[in-house]
Amino acid sequence: MSFNIIGKSVVKKDALEKVKGKAVYTGDMKLPGMLVAKVLRSPHAHAEIVKIDTSKAKALPGVKAVITFEDTPKIKYNMAGFPPSGVFPLPEDQYILSEKTRFVGDGIAAVAAVDEDTAKEALKLIEVEYRVLPAVFDIESVLNGEGSQIHDESPELFDAKSNLVTQFTQPFVVGDVEKGFAEADLVLEETYSTHKVYHCSLEPCSVSIASYDDSGRLTVWSSTQMPYLVRRLLAQSLDMPIGMVRVIKPNVGGAFGSRLGMVNEPLAALLAKITKAPVKVEYDREESFLASEGRHPGLYKIKTGIKKDGIFTARQLIGWFDTGAYATHGPSQAAVQGAWFVGMYKCPNVNYQGTTVYTNTPLSGAYRGYGNPQIVFAVESHNDSLAEKLGIDPLEIRLKNHPCEGEIWPWTGWHIESCGLEEAIERGAKAIGWKEKRGVSQDGKIKRGVGMAYMMHVSGARPILHENAGAFIKMNEDGSVNVITGSTDVGQGSTTTLAQIVAEELGISYEDVHMSVAGT
Repeated sequence: MSFNIIGKSVVKKDALEKVKGKAVYTGDMKLPGMLVAKVLRSPHAHAEIVKIDTSKAKALPGVKAVITFEDTPKIKYNMAGFPPSGVFPLPEDQYILSEKTRFVGDGIAAVAAVDEDTAKEALKLIEVEYRVLPAVFDIESVLNGEGSQIHDESPELFDAKSNLVTQFTQPFVVGDVEKGFAEADLVLEETYSTHKVYHCSLEPCSVSIASYDDSGRLTVWSSTQMPYLVRRLLAQSLDMPIGMVRVIKPNVGGAFGSRLGMVNEPLAALLAKITKAPVKVEYDREESFLASEGRHPGLYKIKTGIKKDGIFTARQLIGWFDTGAYATHGPSQAAVQGAWFVGMYKCPNVNYQGTTVYTNTPLSGAYRGYGNPQIVFAVESHNDSLAEKLGIDPLEIRLKNHPCEGEIWPWTGWHIESCGLEEAIERGAKAIGWKEKRGVSQDGKIKRGVGMAYMMHVSGARPILHENAGAFIKMNEDGSVNVITGSTDVGQGSTTTLAQIVAEELGISYEDVHMSVAGT
């Protein structure tokens, strides 16, 4: 099929304003009478607030409001915000501000003032008395019973006393792994771990501005990836009707998952309500590392049974995932990693167990690949070990065990309608000279080798969640169109792509498609 506009090189819709320096980001915005807010953060990884005195901060000239947990709604939420489901429920374990701090940098108070310097000075005047509690900082320490209980008992949690958030086994069990291990010529068990990494988009995360109109309707400008999700969470955490909340997403300077949830929007909204003035909360780079989410560290124990010819007889993985001080995306990460483990290779006997744990560290959450890089590193490294033990080419294991067209994907029971893995592996091996380069002896300090791995990734969350997005197209009198969509462009160019699709479908020029900023 040939296209006139799709697939062609066009100027990005937002390119001109960006290269001219005219693109407006949330941090660039200034509303009349706008105040600046800053957050006081805990110096302790785990502590209860015994006493907090804000009187000196409130008395500082230029300070318009100071809030602590005593001034916030006692409504729990989960900043990840994805609708809960039976497969991966997301525990609601966060408050806007809490009387307990669960990691170094956890917010315990906020100040709104006439400028940033005044707000920062006011933070120094807040007096806090803590009762420090034992803390736990990694998966192994949690499993050894170290630290102390981070969150109260809740039906949503698997074992709060042991700091275990959720644990999944079903629906990630196929056949009988013990039977498969007994049938194997080789059984290999290994342990792998991955560490935490952070996003570092050009625009620090997060910045938001909140303002109320005379009718009490809240408008928030936010550097978010998901304005509709933020609107829902704002309404929930502030106990407001969702129709009274509007969220607008200006230009965003990169995201990679770091803006996949609500961060400081409720603080801006609360302070705006108290002061009756617009309030901006903008995190610097250090605050962004503390308050936004990084990639989940993982600990993986993998056990595989395999025949001499490279055919799997059993695959088992027990994984633990460090979600930090709050659940956020942790349970869904554990679930999707199970789906990828089960679905990456075909095997008659598969067993997966994934457990999310709390630690007294900053939050883990959505980061490019959403759990995939961690489990792929572990699984594919393990497959290379299997090949080495058997003395066969690592490609053989992949080629003999990959899912094929017409087979059933074990997690959903759906038929695989297409699969080009075999062709991709063979063409990739040829392109990099796999046979010629692999195993060649080399001298000197620097040695170069070749390696391979494959992965699978999904788009959307079916059949667990029914995610959807829509668009409205308005025809103008001059033949041009205005497009309003919930899809958010955070630098990846989706606005341009959608404009190309609309122009192609309607038979109009690309220049006659006008895209509106995402918002509710």
